[in-house]
Amino acid sequence: RARGGDDGENDDAHGISDEEIRRLVRSHSVLLLQCEIPEAVNLRLAEAAKFEGDPSAMVPVLHDAGGEDRVMSEELLRRVDFLIPNESELERLAASYPSLADDRGGDDAAAEISEAWHRRRRIQQRLGPSLDLESILRSVRILQRRGANHVLVTLGSRGSLLALKPPTPARPPRLVYQPALPLPPGRTALDETGAGDCYRAGFAVALL
Repeated sequence: RARGGDDGENDDAHGISDEEIRRLVRSHSVLLLQCEIPEAVNLRLAEAAKFEGDPSAMVPVLHDAGGEDRVMSEELLRRVDFLIPNESELERLAASYPSLADDRGGDDAAAEISEAWHRRRRIQQRLGPSLDLESILRSVRILQRRGANHVLVTLGSRGSLLALKPPTPARPPRLVYQPALPLPPGRTALDETGAGDCYRAGFAVALL
């Protein structure tokens, strides 16, 4: 439940006003959201980070798409600067939205969201035959057509792929592929728990 504040803005049940949330968010350099947090809370924090005013004071918003399996509202998508799913989360998120006319068109629709052919080919060769780059880009297109900005897809041992939002829907996103760093000789991975969290934290620090 909510009650009206003296300044006319809504306060939550604990008396935290929108202005207090804005001050809290703006006192940090980056905001990292995750699906374990209720959508309404994520949206309110993202709105505080993107509150209209001085653009230089806006806080970058990252959203970890892992955790609870749920649809993400287009309102929240538009306020997230970097949406960060893994391969399966990307596919699940894209499938959760009703189809639009050219979401999953033929080769022409796929080409609109792809980098130049030679660039795609080089990335596909590095990813290997078991991972279809065009399928990933079709899912990225679905999310970006619904408001998502930059989409950073983690691919486990195959690295990660950043699809920067194009200036217009008809143009392809610029792709940045980062292969995974190999383990030192003689070392093997025993437990991957927390690897995705570490990646997202490292990316957040790199933005600062």
